[in-house]
Order: sequence, then structure tokens, then C-alpha cells
Amino acid sequence: MDSFIQTYLADHFDFHLKARSGSLLDKIKRNVSKNHIYIILDDDPTGTQTVHDIDVYTSWDNETLTSLFNSGEQIAFILTNSRALTEPKAVYIAREIGRKIKRIAAKTGKSFTIVSRGDSTLRGHFPAEVDCLLEELGQPEAIKMIVPAFFPGGRYTFNDIHYVKEGETLIPVAETPFAKDKSFGFSSSNLRNWVIEKYKGQIEESQVHSISLEQIRTLTLKELSFHINKLPNGSSCIVNATEQTDLEQFVKATQFVSRQVFFRTAASLVPILIGQKQSDLLKKKDFQSSETNGSLIVVGSYVPKTTSQLRYLMKKSDIETLEIDVNQLFGRNTKVYLDAKINYCSTLIEKGRDVVIFTSRDLKFGGNQKRNLKIGKTISTALVSIVSGLQVKPKTIIAKGGITSSDIATKALKIKKARVLGQILPGVPVLQFGENQKYIVFPGNVGDDTALYLAYKKI
Repeated sequence: MDSFIQTYLADHFDFHLKARSGSLLDKIKRNVSKNHIYIILDDDPTGTQTVHDIDVYTSWDNETLTSLFNSGEQIAFILTNSRALTEPKAVYIAREIGRKIKRIAAKTGKSFTIVSRGDSTLRGHFPAEVDCLLEELGQPEAIKMIVPAFFPGGRYTFNDIHYVKEGETLIPVAETPFAKDKSFGFSSSNLRNWVIEKYKGQIEESQVHSISLEQIRTLTLKELSFHINKLPNGSSCIVNATEQTDLEQFVKATQFVSRQVFFRTAASLVPILIGQKQSDLLKKKDFQSSETNGSLIVVGSYVPKTTSQLRYLMKKSDIETLEIDVNQLFGRNTKVYLDAKINYCSTLIEKGRDVVIFTSRDLKFGGNQKRNLKIGKTISTALVSIVSGLQVKPKTIIAKGGITSSDIATKALKIKKARVLGQILPGVPVLQFGENQKYIVFPGNVGDDTALYLAYKKI
């Protein structure tokens, strides 16, 4: 049990109902059919931050999806990176994937569940990409389960309010910098109000429901599944959770539900769906190699947490630093500027020096979502050109930020399929591709000030 959250709820909310003891993971696993596959559509590469020994695909052509269905695996990720796209493009991709999966599942005779993995701090194209996907699958009446809890990152939902842990306190999510995101900002910490806000007032309060922590911890599985079965067609339902066993109880109950349910979830729910147990964090020895080249850290994320982590890394280590002036990316001499950075970085890495590349922290942004995403894309494209232009191969690469890590994986490193080995830190996944090349996806919103430095010390 999480002693912090248990004590915090008791002290600040007079909530003393303890989480259930004993894991349901083995029972959940036994109920997952071998002819069934969970397909996790990940809106950025960080969704693998709670799983291990699972494949990630970066394309969804017919050949790839057929291979996925015939793999014999019970779960796989498809990286859509839709959070970096405009809403119309995200909707187009969701429809395309839903249509293809439905057709290929019918050909292979396999059943499937599609899960929409979104941000634990509520950024992304909800509800647009969820509703169009359900429409494409012929499931418009499915109950949309909203599950943003992500325990390794300190994200908890209690009394329908979503919280982010900062130090030894919980901050309502709408009071954090994440809610001020230039593309996906919001004003509601109460998730029932957040859903209505995201639907832009086009739905009634009666269409948004919740499963309380009291219900999860006191109702029997039969009673909880009965409660879910009574929810109205097409409604949204907030799932409160502050402990792993809360989500286990919820998932087990859904296995007895006769209704169609659809999960819009952060990362903590994903391994529970197949009953996968947590693995130990990867150790320094797991990154040992005969490679003499230096390693590379690429920092694109602009959230304050990332900036603090970058400063701590630079203060505590002797890593070589390479700043990319964002203003230079919008001028006429961008290529000349980046070529000089590429040559300098290649020389350092070849000499065995570790390098951190980071964009200047004076964030540029426009007046609307489309403009802001375009600016973010320009910056990410510059980082991709640097990594793809290197004349040497770094020993290990850490990419900081969702858009950054996705673009580097797919455009610079040309990853088509990778295996999730586990995590280097809580919430920080390690992918392996090619000839034992390791790629660390470091979310912009995870860890304290020391986290990036601690990850770097392991590689």
C-alpha cells in the first residue's frame, strides 16, 4: 500500500477506508482469453511506463496489424502520437486504425479490445478521438471509462477530483502548469466537470457518472459490476483510484460486465488489464556495453518540471551541453545553424563524451491550438534532424518529452517495432530495438528535480 496517499487522505479528507489487501492480478490474468488481444493506442510514447516485455509498433499498415494479431501476444502498443497532431488529423488516424483493426480481427478470428491511452495530466484529444473511434467500431453506446490515475507519477483521483503530487502535497490538476498547456488547457479539476468542459457543453450532467473510492473498496465484485451495468448508454464514467488494488478491483468487475466499456486511461490501468505484475527497475548493469561512444540526452519538453530536471543534471554532472536557440529555428539560416550543431555533437560523442541537447527555455507560442502545435513540430523537427544527422551512433539515447521522444523514435531512429524492457525509474520506460540499442522515453511530467540526473547515472 502507498503509505503517503493513505495518510494524506486520512489527514486532509478524514477518509480512513483502507485499500483492499491482496492482489487480484492472477485472477484477472486467468480470465483473459488467449484468443483475445488488447491493443493500446498510445497518444505519445510514454504510455509504456508501467509495463514490461511488451511490443510497441509505430505504424498501422495492414501488414503490421496482421502481424500483431498473429503474434500470439495478449497486448501490444501502437504509437499514434496523436497528441502532437491537430484534432482533425488525430480523428482521421483513430478512424483509420479502428477500421483496419475491425477488418483484420474478422479475418484472423481474434477478438480484441482497443484502449485509448492518454495523459495522466489530462492533455490530449479527448473526446474527439475516442468518440470517432467508437463510431468506427460500431460501439457508440459503449460506456467511456475515464481513468487518469498514474501512481508512479503521483496522479490520484479522489472524490472525482484529479490530483498531482508535488513534494508532500496533492495539487488539484487544474492548478498545475499542465492545465495551462497552450494546446490542451483546461479549468476543471473535478473530472465530471472536466468531461463537460471538453465536450464544450454539448452534453448534460446526467451523461457523466462516477465510481467512488467507497464503492470500489466496499462493494463486492458482483455489486460493482451491477453498478457498471446500470450506467446509461454512451455515458462517461470517472473511476476514482488512489491505490493499485483499487484499479484491480475495478478491472476484475469489468470482466463480469455485459455492457460494452471503453477505457480512456493513463498508464497504471494498462498492465492490470492482462494481470501483468510489476517488474523491478532496471539497474546500471542492464546498460553496460562494450560501446565506447558517448550517450545522448535530447530535451524538448518545455514543462517547468523538465526545466528543473535539466538544470539539476547540468549542475550535478560534467555532461557536455548543447543548447539549441529556438529563435534560430524560425530564420533563414536554420540549416547552417543545425549542421554546425550536428558536427560538434558528433565529435563529442565519438570521443566518448556524453551530451545533452536542449532547446532554449524561452518558449514560443501562437494564439491557437493549431499554431502552437505547428511551433512544437518545428522545434521537434530540428531535434530530429540533429539526431538523424549524427555521424556516430550514441551508446544510449534518452529523449525527454512526448512529442520529442516520438519523433526521434520514428523519424530519426526509424523504429518500426521495439520491445519494452521495463523502467529505468518509476514511470520512465526503456525500449530496445535493432542490435541491442536502448532508447529511454522520459516523460516531461514525471519525476522530481533529481530524476533526469538519476537516470543518466544509470546509463
